[in-house]
Amino acid sequence: MKKIYILKSLSSFRIFSLAALILLSSTVLKAQGPGTALDYNQSENDYTTLPTGIIAGLTGNYTIEFWTYWEGSGAQPNDPIFQPLYQRVFDFGNNQTEWMFFTPTTDFGTFGATFALSNTGLSTDYVVQSPSKLPLNAWSHVALTYNAATTTASMYINGVLVGSDIDWMLAASALGNTINNWLGRSQFGTDAFYNGIIEEFRISNIVRYTTNFTPVNIQFTPDANTVALYHFNEGSGQTSVDATANFGAAILGTTIAVETEDPTWITNSILPVTVHQFTIQKSAAIIELKWRASSTGDGGKFIVERSANGSQFSAVGTIQINPNEGTYNYAFTDNSPLNGKNFYRIQVAEQGVAPKYSSVVWADMNGKRNYAVYPTLAQSELFISIPEPVQIAIYNASGVLVKRMQLQASQNIEVQDLRSGNYFITIEGSRESLRFIKL
Repeated sequence: MKKIYILKSLSSFRIFSLAALILLSSTVLKAQGPGTALDYNQSENDYTTLPTGIIAGLTGNYTIEFWTYWEGSGAQPNDPIFQPLYQRVFDFGNNQTEWMFFTPTTDFGTFGATFALSNTGLSTDYVVQSPSKLPLNAWSHVALTYNAATTTASMYINGVLVGSDIDWMLAASALGNTINNWLGRSQFGTDAFYNGIIEEFRISNIVRYTTNFTPVNIQFTPDANTVALYHFNEGSGQTSVDATANFGAAILGTTIAVETEDPTWITNSILPVTVHQFTIQKSAAIIELKWRASSTGDGGKFIVERSANGSQFSAVGTIQINPNEGTYNYAFTDNSPLNGKNFYRIQVAEQGVAPKYSSVVWADMNGKRNYAVYPTLAQSELFISIPEPVQIAIYNASGVLVKRMQLQASQNIEVQDLRSGNYFITIEGSRESLRFIKL
């Protein structure tokens, strides 16, 4: 039976003024792409599966936020009557009585964007609704918060408070160790699959927003209060990693196997220019920097900055950002490096966007065969400094091999998939051994 929401009371659903609606419509953001995100075309089984129990730890306060580009109604073969309705950006639950979800619209557009939670079915659900549907064909930042002390759930769209309910008496953890945690799919088989793009999905165990705010379209940064975070930066393959390493990878579609219904990787993202694969190589008396970056097509420049101590940087060169949309390779040669250690970072200077920086890489010009790891306390990434191409192996504290790889140059490597603990790195063909701690 199709779900129809009955508002529990006028006090639990606040109709916002025309001024609020105007503010909401004026903050619609255009796509900044490229970058990578997942595109859902509303076909059968076109969804992403997140790990079991992803909200089980939310016993109190929380925030669920994401960027999405909703493309509205579309064909839904298993429910031709209700095909535009109840699309899911996410739906976490176990069945048709235990769920938490967000939908861009309900009931032929009678109600707007909806955030709902229940562990006993539709008769006792908790609901927060916006007076209007999620904006069409535009990027929207959605933030859903819950304050346990005041039992208040709130919905922000593009930084504007559009709905709240002061009577949410149910914690997210009441759903238990949820097994059906989906992006793009509903617990109810007759609901529409999602039609749009999802980018940057974060779950936190705090209330991150309490008043209207301006969303910043940069990649979310994991912190101590981040429960799970999916950047969808992979651009290919069947999985996307949790940047916090608290949970396993998200899986495209029903299984790890490639399926025709899987979401599609696309280079259309709300995120501005992003620097990828920043590497460094010392060669004789020069240092060569190489990086790969996604461009928005709005122009700008990369400012190459150098430091002798890793904290105080100054510009040593400028490279123009490719004026076309796409992902391109860039290079810079420092013909006069400093004696000793040289630290480098790339400043991204785009028009109309606050400056941001790449990770830091470094090389030592003292002539020694220098192998080093930085930082020694790592959460998601390590920088390995090598004088020449080598193969490295990473072992845990018990001496078990956990990773082996060939490095062609000094570069960053990902370690977010490793468990917390002590590790050491061996350089094959050398007696060198490096140590680090995975946080």
